[in-house]
Amino acid sequence: MPHRNDRRIQVNNWLIKARWFYTVGIVAIAMLMRVFGEYNFPYSIIFTALIVAISVNLINFFILSFAKKTNSEKITIALSYWQILFEVFFFAVIFYFAGGLESRVALFFFLPIISAGYFFDMKGAFFVALLSGISIISIVFMEFAGIIPHLFRYGIRTIHYTDFSIAMSYAITYCIFYTIIGAYSGHISRMLIRREDLLYDKTKKLDKESEYRKNEWSQLDKTAKLLVKRDRELVNANDELDKKVKELQHSEVAMMKAFRDLQENKKALENEKNRTNAIIENIIDPVIVINKNNELELLNQSARVVFNFTEDDFGKKVDEKDSYSMENFRDITSTEFKVKHIKDESTEKEIEEVVIEIAGQETTYKVVTAKVIDKEGAALGTMKIFYNLTREKMLDKLKSEFISIAAHQLRTPLSGIKWVIKMVLDEDAGSLNDDQKQLLAKGYKSNERIITLVNDMLNVSRIEEGRFGYNIKKDNLLDVFDIVYESLEKLIENKFIKLTINKAENFPLLNIDAKNMTLVMQNLFENAIKYTPEHGKIKIDFELEGQFVKFKIKDNGIGIPKADQVKLFSKFYRAENALRLQTEGSGLGLFIVKNIIKTHGGDITFNSEEGMGTEFIITLPIDYVPKIETSGKNVKSAEVKNFKKN
Repeated sequence: MPHRNDRRIQVNNWLIKARWFYTVGIVAIAMLMRVFGEYNFPYSIIFTALIVAISVNLINFFILSFAKKTNSEKITIALSYWQILFEVFFFAVIFYFAGGLESRVALFFFLPIISAGYFFDMKGAFFVALLSGISIISIVFMEFAGIIPHLFRYGIRTIHYTDFSIAMSYAITYCIFYTIIGAYSGHISRMLIRREDLLYDKTKKLDKESEYRKNEWSQLDKTAKLLVKRDRELVNANDELDKKVKELQHSEVAMMKAFRDLQENKKALENEKNRTNAIIENIIDPVIVINKNNELELLNQSARVVFNFTEDDFGKKVDEKDSYSMENFRDITSTEFKVKHIKDESTEKEIEEVVIEIAGQETTYKVVTAKVIDKEGAALGTMKIFYNLTREKMLDKLKSEFISIAAHQLRTPLSGIKWVIKMVLDEDAGSLNDDQKQLLAKGYKSNERIITLVNDMLNVSRIEEGRFGYNIKKDNLLDVFDIVYESLEKLIENKFIKLTINKAENFPLLNIDAKNMTLVMQNLFENAIKYTPEHGKIKIDFELEGQFVKFKIKDNGIGIPKADQVKLFSKFYRAENALRLQTEGSGLGLFIVKNIIKTHGGDITFNSEEGMGTEFIITLPIDYVPKIETSGKNVKSAEVKNFKKN
């Protein structure tokens, strides 16, 4: 019965709480007896008993909490057995260590006997009483038999232990007394349990009758409410019917109006679609639209002509790999084309270009891929627009050729002027006064600047045309730097610049073109000296980082404004503050530097703040292997793919 389980839980709870009190009491008495010399048992026994009692009580507490939570009768009964048996065992141990019959611990056994009556009726109380008596008799017997030593309570043999028969008579008396107490407590417990069961049954019966009456009244109430509700529903249904009749009278007009609106919207959508298709159709450049199912949906006239598309090609699937790369179109068009992937220097993004031969002439298109979305932002598909770059490419080629020819034509006379001025300065044609020498020196210097500009323009032209020669082989980057340093040492001394150079130990040989690397270091070193004020600082570091080396050059010069940093590596570009400080300069040096570093498989970055200085960082791979043979040839940085359909 549920109420019996509740009673067991209450008694278990009471036993756990009582154990806290009597454990503390027993330990306190034992400590007092030890302190005042009444009994000389070790402190270790006292503390062991205390720890065991506390541990067991905590375990019992958690088990009881779990039993309450799960409402498990089996766990509650098992806990009840365990608590009673532990009490008997615990008191038996205390009985022995307290001096056996000489102590008053035998009275403690009343607690488990009475508790057993509450738990298990008369049989349980009788059994625990008998078990308690047997425990005392067994301890006394084992003491006289020499199995366990007797611990004298008062240090001397008392009347209880003068003779075996006297000791056993005491033990048996306790056993009989326990049995009487057990029978008495069990009988009282049985009476209480029966009364409790009877009360529970009557209460349950009354609850059932009350529930039955409650259900009857509830049913009557529901029936009455249902009738009232039915009446209201009929009234409401009648009203609703009248309403519907009126609505139906207006619905025909509304439906006709809605139908007209639908037709107008459909017509407007058709017009919008036709207008959009007409715009796309008349765009001079090819346009391809792919729907969200990766199918060809729209091709303008230019796209059909350039890629030989027909009506049968509509609906063909296109692989969406690499954002619908043109490589994925080779299976659905008969047109042969080359695909180039070129890195945009300003955005660092890859640009796709398509080269197609049309009427015997190569035509280059820049491919722009964009998502098509509606007003709500939902994706409708993808559009590919092809911008014709042929004219721009031709103009770039003509411009490069013009610069190359002009530079070549200027180079020879400039060299002649240089040597003529040099001979006059060296007084090969006669002596000169100081003013004449000064004027000729200025002319010589200006001529040198023009020669440098011409050389830079030629280098840029060669880079763009793929004719910038490279001879990459194992070489020492530190030796390259030393050559540059020697050429600029006097300039550093003239500006009283404090130079710090840190070279990593065991710096490896690199696959580099020493001549072009000299150009890189000279450009960066000259810029650092040029834009660093007198008594300024320049720091140079050669570092090793795994499979890479780093060359860092840092100054505390004028720095680069934030607005100018994006275009720093562009052709003919110089920052505003640099122009104010040094009007001379081509703006080509960093463009050349970046191209050389990229060709070596490296990278160049910088950190700068206006007025605080600039740091350039070059990263180069130790074991760089050129993709093609580089002796006397240029290494292409753009990846070009070209193949024909099978």
